[in-house]
Amino acid sequence: MDTTVAVLQVAEQQLFESTAKLDDDALCALTKALAWASSAELGRLGGGGGKAPVNGSKERLFMLERLVDVALINSGRIHKVWSDVEAHLLSCIEKEPSAELCRIATASLARLCVSALELPRTPEMDSLASEGETDFETAVLRPVSTLMARAVSPDARLAALDVLVSVVNGGDGIGRAWFSVLRALRGVAERGGEGIALAFSGVKVIVEDHMEDLPDDVSGEVIAAVSAFVAQRAQVNISITAVSLAWTLSDYFSRKVTETKVGKEALAERGMIPLLSVMRDASMDPRPEVRNGACRTITSTLVSNGDKLPARIWRGAVFDICFGLVDDIRAATAGASQEEQVAPDIGELDGRKIQMLVHHSRNSARKQWDETETLALSGVGRLLRAHFDAVAKFDGFDKRFEWYLQWVTQSVAQGSPEVSCSAVKSLQTVLEAGGSTGMTRARWKKATKVLMTSAKGMNAAGSKISGKTRYEFIDVFGKVWASKRAVFDKEDVQSLIGVIDMLARAPDEWLEKSAPPARAGRYSTLRVQRRCLELLSDLPPLDPAAVDSGAYPQAICQLLAYVAEALGGEVAEAVAKADFAYPGTETQHGSMSLGFAQEACEALAKIYQSEHVPKDDRAMTFAAATRVISAAMTHAEEGTAVAEASKELRGAAAKTFRAVVTGGLAAVTRSSAFEFRAASVADAWDALSTAFESTLAGERRDQNLDRDMIACMAEAVSPHCGFADEHSRRRLIAAVAADSSVSRIWALSALHFGGGQMGRIALQSLVPTCEGILRACDEPEKVACVLDVASSLARDPSRRAESEPAPQSSSLLGWIKKTVAGEERNDLNHLRAILGALGPCESSSDDVIRMKAEKVRRELTDAVEIRKE
Repeated sequence: MDTTVAVLQVAEQQLFESTAKLDDDALCALTKALAWASSAELGRLGGGGGKAPVNGSKERLFMLERLVDVALINSGRIHKVWSDVEAHLLSCIEKEPSAELCRIATASLARLCVSALELPRTPEMDSLASEGETDFETAVLRPVSTLMARAVSPDARLAALDVLVSVVNGGDGIGRAWFSVLRALRGVAERGGEGIALAFSGVKVIVEDHMEDLPDDVSGEVIAAVSAFVAQRAQVNISITAVSLAWTLSDYFSRKVTETKVGKEALAERGMIPLLSVMRDASMDPRPEVRNGACRTITSTLVSNGDKLPARIWRGAVFDICFGLVDDIRAATAGASQEEQVAPDIGELDGRKIQMLVHHSRNSARKQWDETETLALSGVGRLLRAHFDAVAKFDGFDKRFEWYLQWVTQSVAQGSPEVSCSAVKSLQTVLEAGGSTGMTRARWKKATKVLMTSAKGMNAAGSKISGKTRYEFIDVFGKVWASKRAVFDKEDVQSLIGVIDMLARAPDEWLEKSAPPARAGRYSTLRVQRRCLELLSDLPPLDPAAVDSGAYPQAICQLLAYVAEALGGEVAEAVAKADFAYPGTETQHGSMSLGFAQEACEALAKIYQSEHVPKDDRAMTFAAATRVISAAMTHAEEGTAVAEASKELRGAAAKTFRAVVTGGLAAVTRSSAFEFRAASVADAWDALSTAFESTLAGERRDQNLDRDMIACMAEAVSPHCGFADEHSRRRLIAAVAADSSVSRIWALSALHFGGGQMGRIALQSLVPTCEGILRACDEPEKVACVLDVASSLARDPSRRAESEPAPQSSSLLGWIKKTVAGEERNDLNHLRAILGALGPCESSSDDVIRMKAEKVRRELTDAVEIRKE
């Protein structure tokens, strides 16, 4: 039986292969007969709208397959039979409701189309093209397109689409039919419904794999197809992916424009401009995910590929398409509803509805459009930064640049925190073009003016600009200063210092008058202020013009004002009268906190230690700095939290005081400014003396502060006391001698043995103090200390200041003789005074004290005898 079947199958195959020997009329008659027989079979099996019988499907399939075989066997004459075959296939599938029959019939159609496209082309084949068509390939795929659009059964439409996508995936043989293929795929997106994902996969393959194979005149249809899939509403993920295809197309078109020698402008106008228009439309899509992706894509396209376009097209892409899109986005943002949207239901659980989680930053149309505007701000900033020199050459650029700056200014002042932060970053990106050919001085000034205008808005009472924006703003200014320092002129530097002052005094949005004033110490507040202080301390080095304009003294005075205002009281009043703040600034209640004052002290120390700050500037501000910092060193408030803050402030102020004295006192003594020399030097020494009096002789004593101040006097002040007046020297020594503690005795001893004018005055305070302690002999620790000091005086009783200047003497030689003689007489008197006070110690019950006192008496006696000789 099997052998018989095989023989019959071979005979059947030979029979249909022999149709190649039929003449044209006979072939056409056979084709019509096969179509009639196939229709009869299909009519018997279908018609009920149900599934075809399994046992009958092979019988019916035989007639269809033989019809297709005849057409393909006679491929050289396929144009003779094509119309009958096409009509039969359409009649089988177009109105057929049975999904199974449609599937089987469409499989035959697929075999016919794929095989036909592989046939060698002959001129006669093009005769198949109907009106509006020009080639054989289009005619072959015509039944597929027809079924995709008109078939009654959804399964038939999907099956036809699958045929077309299979052809696209193969890619070979489509030839001149790309236009009709793209139009058919685009039609699926425009009609919506089933098959969108499958159709899009075909478009994706064309864009990613076959663009080089397409005729130039088909590029518009590719763009239209991508646009249709972006705009369809059935599947948002397809729209998002279609936007990414637009990016791929932009790379392709820009490369083609670059490679083309002739007709660049026409090619760009035919490819890039329609593509950018599609992106612009997509950037206004009501779905946030789609428009945001499109907004990123259009700006990235212009940044990466815009400069490859001819100048006229490039200008239109930037000014008309990109900037026009910005206007549309701004209008949509302004008109969007701020009403919070109800989260949609996504299902039920145990009878309860489950709602989608929506982040609070996206729960209204306005917030969603805000996000789009932030992307637009960022994108335009990147575009201008990447191509500033090129874009600046376009006609009308200055007008557009002012439009951009107004947009940034308005966004900072009125936008949401996200929009305002994005505006600040966008401006930073543009300012990075500073120093380039296109960023002229006039344009730079206009851009930096936005920063000053925005800072004034933030500092104005009642401003609701968030702390986040304020931090972003000052941080951006700092980054621009760090990267473009050479571009800043003296006016720019003064503006920078002014902006810092405005933000330091208004670091957060202004609170209502009825709101609680507990702002000090808030992280957001200190974060902004800390960045302000970093900028002030990072000012050096400045160019000579900025230095001459007084930038350093202004920065120092602002820091002193912050400390003084945090302290309050007399020092704050004095600073207020001096008007250290930048003109016209407001100060938020509670912003001048002790924590801020502490960090302001540290910033001041850094400036004073900078080698770039001229000595004249340090000398000019020395007296004020000394007075303010000394007030901070003695500041104290009650209350657990405040007391701790006061303690930290005192510690920071002590370190700053040392830095100010080290860096400033030498500047005072060596200042080249003639007008500074007289009253200002005296004022500096008066301030310094007052500082030591308030810390060493004041009511509040701090052991650590005592130690630091005494060390500061010995190491940083004493070497310069030759330039001080006698009254100031005595005040300084008196401050140390205000206490007879062991540490003070050693301090006076050290100052004496340091020599010079301070050594002489220190001895005059040291001896009476020692004499009193020895006579009382009631504190063993002090007595032991004094005896050690007396022993030192006996061994080396005289210290002269040979190298110290004598500004009060007209005769240097006479001054030395007079000083030495005076020191000799004073030394003898001091030694005798101590000798006279040793009696109580020699009769002490403490063996150590008694023995040490006897030793000191012998040493002092020998020293007096030696001095007499």
